Amino acid sequence: MTRRVDFDSPVVRKTMAGTRTVGRSVRTARYIADTPNRVLRDLNKRGQKRLRAYYRGIRGRDGETGLDELPDESQPNFKNALKDVDQGGQTAAQLQRRLDTEEFNDVFSDDVPDETRKSLLRAQRERDISASETARAARKLKGSDSSEIRETIQDLDDAQQRQAYRLIGETGDDGADFITDTDRADLREFFGDCRVGSSAALSPAAGATGSGAGAVATPSGDCVVSPEIQDDVVEQVENLPDDVSGLSEADKDAIREMYENLDESREGGLDSAEVDELGSSFRTADDVDVGPGENPSEVVDDLHYLAERGIDDFVDAGGTASTRYTGAAGSGSIARYLLEETDLDAKDIKFEDTANGIAGGPNSKTDYDVDVDPEGDNAPELNVNGEFTDGSGTTLEDPAWESKHLDPSGYDSDSYPNPQDEAEDLRRKLITQAADGEDELVVVTTREYMDAYGEDHLKPIRQQVKNDVDADSDIALDSDELTIRFTTYEDIGG
Repeated sequence: MTRRVDFDSPVVRKTMAGTRTVGRSVRTARYIADTPNRVLRDLNKRGQKRLRAYYRGIRGRDGETGLDELPDESQPNFKNALKDVDQGGQTAAQLQRRLDTEEFNDVFSDDVPDETRKSLLRAQRERDISASETARAARKLKGSDSSEIRETIQDLDDAQQRQAYRLIGETGDDGADFITDTDRADLREFFGDCRVGSSAALSPAAGATGSGAGAVATPSGDCVVSPEIQDDVVEQVENLPDDVSGLSEADKDAIREMYENLDESREGGLDSAEVDELGSSFRTADDVDVGPGENPSEVVDDLHYLAERGIDDFVDAGGTASTRYTGAAGSGSIARYLLEETDLDAKDIKFEDTANGIAGGPNSKTDYDVDVDPEGDNAPELNVNGEFTDGSGTTLEDPAWESKHLDPSGYDSDSYPNPQDEAEDLRRKLITQAADGEDELVVVTTREYMDAYGEDHLKPIRQQVKNDVDADSDIALDSDELTIRFTTYEDIGG
């Protein structure tokens, strides 16, 4: 049953007033209609702004906020988080996307004290702990039985508290027992010397008994990657926040963890050259003014997210440091969207994949930036919206995604290809991919390029490719079987 909302109420009117377009106003109205009154009631201006950020962050849910799944007594806790935690709406949206209902409810449970919840959300915001670690830590810190653990953690400084939350989030009871059983001076020293999660091991103390068996931690410094590349990682990471204006100390930790995940997941691990190339690509971030990559912190978040899931192909990208950065930024944002907003798993996505020996078409090989290749017969339907779709509402099952991270302002430079050349290169690539058997192609570019050159140079490519496919007898695919969509990074999915 649809819940009636009083759109004349001051809070609702002010929340709606923060939306910028008619389409977004409609989506906001749907979200408000699905937001419990306990969240809306008496929400201050700061909270209203963060609630809109929450709505934007849970994209693709068709008006469902997930907040009605919170117990009545927990809904005010969500509202208080919006009021009191910087970026609280965005942080809560990340949790909503990545947790199941029970885990999300654990974070906002009335059995978790407000100060503990706020500290957890700040740690999640700064990426000191993952969404699942936030939920697990919240569950462990619930209720009066956990008061000793909470008091011990509160006696640590902010950075050490976040380490403690992560330890509990990763190891559960063992981590909680270690925190309560360890002398506080030793605990501060431990969290000061060791980054939990990559270098700390918990093991029973000799002769110890009890629920945690006297767990002790054995830190080994900052050894987050294999010793062969440790110095290279330190060199590449340490000065990044100073070298790139959009990166923070928290981003530095995320990059270090990305290196660790890549070193662990890649066959043979990372080598020094790969470490250096990744670091040098990020140092070009200040030169990017449009599209993914304009905010290097978001690129760090996307690549860290992919590395956690074993997607490491962006390491192998060729080109200059600048093109590696914009390429990873564009393809990374697409791949993350597919993993977060569909039922696809990492194994269903090919990232930076190359096909060789293609018969027909202008090129004998082609690179696929992101190729959806789901296992089994249950391919999800992907709705691709954008300014240059045909409006038919057609859904796609297993498209190949071409990321064209283009800045129209660059065409003023003699060294930058002109729009006609870019369009010709794209046309040849799409024909080659059609010759390779790809019948669903999606081209994603920056909104700035789409606005400047989409009508004259991108939109005509669709029919040109179809004509070329029909004219080439070596291509088995018919043009009426070929679907081509154009959209922007901002408009993927609606």
